[in-house]
Amino acid sequence: MKILEIDKKKEVITVKTENLNDLWTLYNII
Repeated sequence: MKILEIDKKKEVITVKTENLNDLWTLYNII
């Protein structure tokens, strides 16, 4: 996943987002 390449602040949000749909939404917003 490219999520880990995101800066730390966004990464923290990603880590807290366990729902796959929310994760994908977050990824698309970024």
